[in-house]
Amino acid sequence: MVDIDIDELRRRLAAVEIADVAPLAGGASSLTFGGARFGRQVVIKVAPPGVEPVAHRDVLRQAHIIKALAGTRVPVPR
Repeated sequence: MVDIDIDELRRRLAAVEIADVAPLAGGASSLTFGGARFGRQVVIKVAPPGVEPVAHRDVLRQAHIIKALAGTRVPVPR
């Protein structure tokens, strides 16, 4: 597993009011963390540092696809 500065990640996410950030098991193509925002659980996916964010590691592309599918019959997270 690629090391990430979890304290730096927590500081960056605190700026958008995400707290209680902790690693989640099971992420296959990026680093996966759980947290909370306004009392709701959130999942945070981060491209591994030093690894090109392409193909299955392109978390911004994944976010774009999820947003495009929102409002369709395909279940996606908010």
